[in-house]
Amino acid sequence: MSPKCKADSYDVFGMDTVSSDELYGYSQSGFVVGHDDRVDHVIIPETSTLVDKQYPGQGKASVIVPKYNNYLKNQQIWVHDTNIRIPLQLINIPDVNIDETSTSGTLGNTRAVVSYVIFRSLGTLLPETYGSDVEQRWGVGLAVRSPVFTVAVHTSQNGLIQEKLGIQVRLRFRLGHIGKRANPQCVTWVTNEKSGEGVWTREGCFTSGPEPGFGEYANDTFINCTCNHLSSFAVILNDAEAEFLAEPSIAEDVTTYTGLILSLVLLLLAFIAFCVLRGAQTNSNTIHKNLTACLFLVQLVFLAALKLRHILVQQEFPCKLVAIGLHYFWLCVFTWLLIEGVHLYRMLTEMRDVNHGQMRFYYSCGYGLPAIIVGLSVGVRADQYGNYFL
Repeated sequence: MSPKCKADSYDVFGMDTVSSDELYGYSQSGFVVGHDDRVDHVIIPETSTLVDKQYPGQGKASVIVPKYNNYLKNQQIWVHDTNIRIPLQLINIPDVNIDETSTSGTLGNTRAVVSYVIFRSLGTLLPETYGSDVEQRWGVGLAVRSPVFTVAVHTSQNGLIQEKLGIQVRLRFRLGHIGKRANPQCVTWVTNEKSGEGVWTREGCFTSGPEPGFGEYANDTFINCTCNHLSSFAVILNDAEAEFLAEPSIAEDVTTYTGLILSLVLLLLAFIAFCVLRGAQTNSNTIHKNLTACLFLVQLVFLAALKLRHILVQQEFPCKLVAIGLHYFWLCVFTWLLIEGVHLYRMLTEMRDVNHGQMRFYYSCGYGLPAIIVGLSVGVRADQYGNYFL
């Protein structure tokens, strides 16, 4: 049986057959010119592009679908190298190494039919709903950036494969250039039987790290998805528009940097003044020094982040540290403002001298309370630090 395939600019519909004869060859008898008797000869197919000897590994092989052996591959460039690797063991076809001897009896006559549809833009038409296992940062949208690959397998022994697979299949998607913070995730479309609504979920799929392309695909990126079921698959990325950083105008740069630098200079002078004033080393003065120091530090971190924003966008961990630092120091600023208000209230209402003495309670509140809040925030939602808006 010959495989069938239909391709256009938006979809690829195909049905490939897989059998021992197609992969390892078969014997055929016939008449040859110059001979009166029938001659037996063996046909060995070229399978270098059909079989992957590296997956699933440990001496086992898989067949690559689509096989592209029934029409010109260059008809639809967008779908090239988007394929699925189905282990031969899954479809009950034995693995045969080059140095092994086999016969039709040992190979068997098992056949499998692999039906597939590759939708170029179906992901943009489906609802943007995601399961709870999909990683999503606050303020950063998700979008399907790959074709949607739907596949089904029917074997001559077991019929249509519908249950969870004992041996995982591997899908390979070719995408264009993606940013370092695109966070690709392999997902499958699951429909709720009761409500009829569908969601993208990562259940049953594992995403391998992005692989750079080479040769004619040097500007592309490949994503490998290992899944334990057959369904509709795709790759979602963080919204590409969020990676765009608008360049400020010269006037905005001058105004921003001038204001920040001037603010830092004045805050530093104020801190020095509070430190060198003699005869005024009161609790109020100490509160002002801590407030000024926190304002200075938060402005300094913000200035550094503003200057290095292009680097931080591409480096997730430093960006998280900057975001956590800004969160902590701003909370310190507001806490010391609260402490100053409480201290003024105590000075007006309490009969004893509260402007001199130990400040352990104030220091504990001024730096400990923000640390507790930030620590809880990092522990609960660490993934939401370091996005494009924080």
